Amino acid sequence: MSSTILTGGPVRTMTDDGHVPEAVLIHDGVVQAIGTLTEMRRSAYETPEIVDLDGRTLMPGFVDAHAHTILHGSAIDWVDLSGARSIDDVVHLLGDRATARPGEAVRGYGYDQSKLVEGRHPSAADLDRVTRDRVVQIQHASGHGYVVNTLALRQANITAATPTPIGGRIDRDADGEPTGVLFDSACDLLTGAEGVKVRNHGPNFHLPMTHAEIDHLFDLGQRSLLEAGITTMCDAQVTQLEMDSYLRARDEGRLRMRTEMLALSSNLEHLTGLGMSSRLGDDQLRLWGVKLYADGSVIARTAYLNGHACCGKPSPNGYLYHEPEELTALITTAHRLGLSTATHAQGPLPIGVVLDAVASARAERPRT
Repeated sequence: MSSTILTGGPVRTMTDDGHVPEAVLIHDGVVQAIGTLTEMRRSAYETPEIVDLDGRTLMPGFVDAHAHTILHGSAIDWVDLSGARSIDDVVHLLGDRATARPGEAVRGYGYDQSKLVEGRHPSAADLDRVTRDRVVQIQHASGHGYVVNTLALRQANITAATPTPIGGRIDRDADGEPTGVLFDSACDLLTGAEGVKVRNHGPNFHLPMTHAEIDHLFDLGQRSLLEAGITTMCDAQVTQLEMDSYLRARDEGRLRMRTEMLALSSNLEHLTGLGMSSRLGDDQLRLWGVKLYADGSVIARTAYLNGHACCGKPSPNGYLYHEPEELTALITTAHRLGLSTATHAQGPLPIGVVLDAVASARAERPRT
């Protein structure tokens, strides 16, 4: 344990008597007290280290209330497609990665079809131009879907006979053949037999990866958040993959952020079976609540907007992940477990369903 006194910098607070303190006492990384330098010396648990800020300002860490550590790591590690303005740009950027990392799957993140001159998603045929003998997978900027090449479709056994799952989308050509575009629950098909399955409970971010690959993405994402001054965050979609990753990072001493977790609603039955009745965890890592999805993504044009305009254009209907009664039951179950709920809802109808469900749950079991 260690004590540090910071002085010599502006402290942006005021004591009850109206004085601006000149020093801050920190013990084991936590601010303990503010006041005069003499008072802080007296309050220290042991002989403190004195650090002169030399005019700099001590700031509290920022809190990010909605982040995804591993997904953020993917955005850093995979090919950055956010600047692509044509499908040729996408192919070129991916081709550079294929050359630089021979033998590896080629993965990219952040394309947005509305920013491409073609005005459409790339297709499996487009990605086949990168390589036909390796898997190519690119994630949409929303995180809600992927485009994959022909080899990836073949390995996932996605064919014209594959039904489109509830709460998902498989784009098909005039002959009914998959084009390589998959969104939301359809991405379950890409995770492999032992991979994460979210069913109609939300987008599936995950692709088949080893623990070492997952840990690498986790560490990249965490480092980036910390470098931005974010020391506390809420991971707003935790499946068994994220939970395992956070616990492994904690046990190995790699978890450096305070983290609140929202378990994806596909895990509610398991939480119920465990006898959960309140939040679980400690100041560093805590299961705080449940993440639910009512409908899809606006920029992916899968949100259930029911004919309302989107970005100045007529919008397709998109889809609901759950019928209203099912979503209400999920929110009510989470509330009964003593857990908070955070629900992704885009269109007017889904938002109304969520508000009604929350009101119903609170009426049944009032709590602060």
